[in-house]
Amino acid sequence: MARLQAAGWTYPIGVRQQTPVKAAILAIPEADWQTLPDYPETGEAQISETMLGSRRLIVRRTRLVGAQAELWPDWRHFAFRD
Repeated sequence: MARLQAAGWTYPIGVRQQTPVKAAILAIPEADWQTLPDYPETGEAQISETMLGSRRLIVRRTRLVGAQAELWPDWRHFAFRD
């Protein structure tokens, strides 16, 4: 990663949902979530960002809608650092 940064490359890295990551996600105000309009009709997706230490944490959350929502009624979070 140091070589990529030294070369000026930007890149996202998926982040495991350990305690500090979960806490950062839960601290994102509801008003900061923006709906992604091009998500399939069977679900809903939103995106937001926050900080994790000195790095930006980008979070996408998704959930199903309609009859399938019974399987996963809550938001599922996917976090990335850049």
